[in-house]
Amino acid sequence: MSRASEVPRALCVAVLTVLVLSAPAAAQPAASPPPAVSTLFETATSDLVLIEFWARDDRGAALSGLTATDIELVVDAHRQPILSLEPALRSARRAEAAAPGAPSDETAAAAGPGRRFLIFFNDALSKPDGMTRARQAAIDFVKSGGAPGDQFAVAAAGEHKRLRVLKDFSADRPEVVAALQRSVADVGRVSSVMLERDRPMLPTGQEPAFIKERENALAALQEQSQLSGRSMMYALQALVETLAAYKGPKALVYFGDGMSGVSVLEIEDLSRTASAGQVTVHGAVTEGLVAGSASAVRAASVRAANLTTVVDQTGGLRTVSNDAAGLFRAMDAADDGAYVLSFAPVGPADGKPHSVQLACTRPGVSLRYRHQFIRETPEQARTRALEAAFIAPEMHRDIGLDAMMPAGEGKRDLLLYIPSDRLLFLPGPEAATAQVEVGVVAQDADGMELARLSRRLQVRRGRDDAGAGNLPINLRLRQAIPPEARSVTAVVSDVQSGALGAARVDPAAESHSATLLGLAIGGADERSLWLELAAGTTKEPAAARPVVKGARRASFLASERPLCELRLTGAPASLERGLRLVLMEENASVLIQPLGSADVVEGSGPGLILRTRLSLKDVVPGSYILKLEESGQNGPRELGRTPLRVAPPRPGGGGRTPDPAPASGTF
Repeated sequence: MSRASEVPRALCVAVLTVLVLSAPAAAQPAASPPPAVSTLFETATSDLVLIEFWARDDRGAALSGLTATDIELVVDAHRQPILSLEPALRSARRAEAAAPGAPSDETAAAAGPGRRFLIFFNDALSKPDGMTRARQAAIDFVKSGGAPGDQFAVAAAGEHKRLRVLKDFSADRPEVVAALQRSVADVGRVSSVMLERDRPMLPTGQEPAFIKERENALAALQEQSQLSGRSMMYALQALVETLAAYKGPKALVYFGDGMSGVSVLEIEDLSRTASAGQVTVHGAVTEGLVAGSASAVRAASVRAANLTTVVDQTGGLRTVSNDAAGLFRAMDAADDGAYVLSFAPVGPADGKPHSVQLACTRPGVSLRYRHQFIRETPEQARTRALEAAFIAPEMHRDIGLDAMMPAGEGKRDLLLYIPSDRLLFLPGPEAATAQVEVGVVAQDADGMELARLSRRLQVRRGRDDAGAGNLPINLRLRQAIPPEARSVTAVVSDVQSGALGAARVDPAAESHSATLLGLAIGGADERSLWLELAAGTTKEPAAARPVVKGARRASFLASERPLCELRLTGAPASLERGLRLVLMEENASVLIQPLGSADVVEGSGPGLILRTRLSLKDVVPGSYILKLEESGQNGPRELGRTPLRVAPPRPGGGGRTPDPAPASGTF
């Protein structure tokens, strides 16, 4: 089934823009010609398909000790030789973790890839009591289940076609537990559709008008359930496609009242996507066994059967019980019988499903495995990755993209921050070049698409530009976002490396009052290359050279001290108004910083410019709102706000490297 109506199938290139990372250098002596490079190459390609499977004996216990001679593999009705078979004895890793002096999760993760668990809650179409029990079971599993090095992520399907990523992948179990605990306490996760659907019909004998009104309401709820079910499948597709990019074993753990509002084609498409990405789907029907009218039992059976199809096709486990922890116990018990085999496929990648059959020559042994595999073409894999980035941008931060929307009336600008040090520059005869594609989709409050645009940037770094190689790019798309937009998603793709970066911004999260002319945040000593592009469809490349000035971004490490710049109306006496910056998380303040000691800057534009540095030393990673408040007789008054994200440290302890030169110009 086509999903082009939901997200772009690919980034359609509209403009080719050439950037030069520094001003022309002074004339240099003529260099000797580069050595000649032969154009004759010999290429050899090796391709393997990995199949994960689980074995158990005739008593249902996990079975260890199998070898390649015990397994028969049939692909598309043809027997295939097994090149390798390796056990994944996770119980041994758990025993090592329990021993004195055991390594931490971070040490175990560095030693080799652990399993990745993406825990998904279908809140939109599930009863809240079952979802609460599922979250409590997930908390217990993250605390003590799995093995060292395992990583966990948490996501949920909400109302109004919303996918909420509650926690990106992390091996820090306390952080994941904290995210789950916040989700348990979040009353917004409760679906109004489910509450209304479970409200009893008026008893017989009531006014016919009330009965007719109730019937109409149930019909509308049925339509809403269909929309929510289809949106949930899009979310699952995006999450599975995101998981596919990771190496090692990976599983999506689904909790919900089965799968409702979905078609057979959508179920088959999800199964194919999981098979292509070698993702196992485990599922738990949290409402348990349903009793009542024949129609209610039949509907519950269909919901459970839909989930069963996906689980069985991907080699997962499933439970139908009010005991949500039962699924996690079954997953842990099956770990001792987990194996991975490899074989060499025949022919090139064709993007088509191929059937898989496994059998064990030992008597009484049963195997659980994925029933098909798909070798996607590079273009298919790229398209699916882009779709996933648009649906779940929170899980695509490889490039470190930031998206911001300066406040304004009518159509608003979109400002992107693209770190150049995460782009792949390939050497050329005159300059090293990176190819970047940028795509943007704006939606209204109901999820309907309002605008989309795309651009291609060719970033060139000449031989004399090595010192400017780490300068990031601030790309401003003028008048790109309609005023009624409530969600804007930007995706940046590094064409040469395949890396993706995505960010989503709510235009309402950045606002200014009449008193505040501007509010900007950036690296204290960081410069960037600023390039402005029109939002039209013109194919003419931008003629203006980039301007080097202070970088603007919204994501920082806790060790950084970002520079905040405010442009206010009035004179320096305005500082007596009791201005302060407040960092907010939901309804709680995590940082309050008065502006009495802020630097006053004389700018070329109107108003008064204040500059100050924020201290994020004790702020935990997460998404926040930075507010400017003014003291008043009736309490503080908000003058403006802008999003700010505190990011976890990059692997290896790296962070952004400040440019030693001072920033030139203002934001």
